[in-house]
Amino acid sequence: MNNGKEYSNSISIHDVEATEKLILKLKELSSFVIDTSSLIYMQKISVLEMAAGIYLIKAPLSVINEFGSSPEGITAIDVSINADDDLLLCAKLLSLPVCSEDKKVLMHARRDNIDYYNTVMILISMLAKEKISRSEFDQYVMNLRSKAHYSKKVWDYAQNLIETLNEREDK
Repeated sequence: MNNGKEYSNSISIHDVEATEKLILKLKELSSFVIDTSSLIYMQKISVLEMAAGIYLIKAPLSVINEFGSSPEGITAIDVSINADDDLLLCAKLLSLPVCSEDKKVLMHARRDNIDYYNTVMILISMLAKEKISRSEFDQYVMNLRSKAHYSKKVWDYAQNLIETLNEREDK
């Protein structure tokens, strides 16, 4: 958790030290609260089941209902406001980061000083943890590119993380 400190984990990171810290956080990531948009993306690129085997993933019951099924390995948490607010409430209550594709949710997470990621960052985490090979990672990213609606800025940021991760591996 952030312990009241502001962490630079948004797509505005440009300095090497912050990027290194984020890669370390992604490598150490073990659990997060997920929203419907990320469940959909992970399902579309056939990585949801694998992610549930690597991470302890929790989702508000409202997110599970919105998704339409309870994915195996995802723990439902019963809080009742609405899917976006439930997600942030769960993250706060459980001291966990958020995984979402929703810009509004991510902005609120940032405002509330909650760490936040998206599907491409979870893929980078899997790569950093050596849970997937580089060729598998490339295949997942190619598939995600065909389905996701990320801005060029998000893809550029992800590329920066990947390059930094590659530099670390070369050392």
